Amino acid sequence: MKRLIKYILLVAFVAAVSVSCDEDSTGDISRVTHFPEFNIQGDNPYFIDMNSGVSSYEDPGVVVTEGEEEIDYQMQENVDVSSAGYYSVTYTATNKDGYSASENRTVIVGTQDDLNATLSATGKAESSLGFTFDVTIEKVGIGKFAISEISGAFGSTINGEVGILNQQVVTGSSAYGMYDSATLDLDNNQLIIEWSYAYYGFDETTTIPISYEVGA
Repeated sequence: MKRLIKYILLVAFVAAVSVSCDEDSTGDISRVTHFPEFNIQGDNPYFIDMNSGVSSYEDPGVVVTEGEEEIDYQMQENVDVSSAGYYSVTYTATNKDGYSASENRTVIVGTQDDLNATLSATGKAESSLGFTFDVTIEKVGIGKFAISEISGAFGSTINGEVGILNQQVVTGSSAYGMYDSATLDLDNNQLIIEWSYAYYGFDETTTIPISYEVGA
């Protein structure tokens, strides 16, 4: 009888220890963590008129919360209000459990004319590789234009985008990455795009006849 009682007490002790260990090992796993949430104030994208006399960038701000509580954040930006271009402002915050998150605001520096500028193709584009092809251009944002059906090396179709602010090409990209250069030649009403194919070892120039209009 004593042996049976000892056995029962031993089983009860082991069970109690096991439950205690399980509670300790799972306690942190079940806790809910709230990731930082960003409420960007003002416009996004945010437009700055470079001719308005603004001397530096003043961010409209962002509200970052962790659950119901507002928390601090860090901001990184490289906006040059004197130079036309597309810039990025990055907000980063970390919650109490060490998890970080970030959001971005696009800042566009240009002129009032850029708000309503239009770009359209007026004829067939020509490639320095010796062929001619149709091309279409569509406005997709402030000074941003999507160019479709560019026929590149070996006749492959390339979809691209070009940014034009203050009547200057400030950015461009295609399926093969950044253009080497793009020039808006208003004297001859044409957009000239140059890119290189390092993999194949040669360059290509595409000339697109265009109409570019600014203002309302």
